[in-house]
Amino acid sequence: MNEQAATISHAKDTLIDLAIRFGPRLFTALLILVVGMFASGWVSRWVTQFLGHRDLEPPLRLLLARIAAAFLFAFFVLMAIAGVEGVVESITLFNTTLGHVDRSQVVVPNRKVVGEILHNYGNIRQVEITVGVAYDSDVEVVVELIRGVLAANKRVLQDPQPLVLPMQFGDSSLSIAVKPWVAVQDQVAATGEIYAAVLAALRAHGVVMPPPQREVRLIGRPN
Repeated sequence: MNEQAATISHAKDTLIDLAIRFGPRLFTALLILVVGMFASGWVSRWVTQFLGHRDLEPPLRLLLARIAAAFLFAFFVLMAIAGVEGVVESITLFNTTLGHVDRSQVVVPNRKVVGEILHNYGNIRQVEITVGVAYDSDVEVVVELIRGVLAANKRVLQDPQPLVLPMQFGDSSLSIAVKPWVAVQDQVAATGEIYAAVLAALRAHGVVMPPPQREVRLIGRPN
């Protein structure tokens, strides 16, 4: 009896957890589908009425109306894309193609994106770089050196302003967060240029960048 009660309780907890995790997403998906269906139907009727005044065959008018409705419904589907990144290159009735900076493509089935979240990154991206310096370094000097490197790089945008500040105490170094903004197409090239320029600037001014270290102590005498 106790085992059955535990099983029922576990199943109940699992259902509640699934409802909390996926309930809002499922509700959003259904809402998008309902709105998309109503909007697509309205567009289909409007296009049919509009083409009714044109000298077109009825089957052609019906086809054009359905195409317009399908494209509108695909737009509602795109509002819920999540999990992949890229620039939308094409939209078909069944797939959405996203392009990446490295010229690769991701083909997403439209049925996979309904109910997800759309994150539009726009035309710029924030590069995230971490620089580790010795604890006895002058933090203000290090920050100013890195800011000078960012100001000299033509790929780095000054609006939004680059972010440079101490971020974390590491095992052997103080981590400095370097987060400049660049155009999407410059992200890879700018990252490499910033790494090289920061390393050169810190070396030129005698700033130590200690490698990771670990101290091991042996307790007791060896056999």
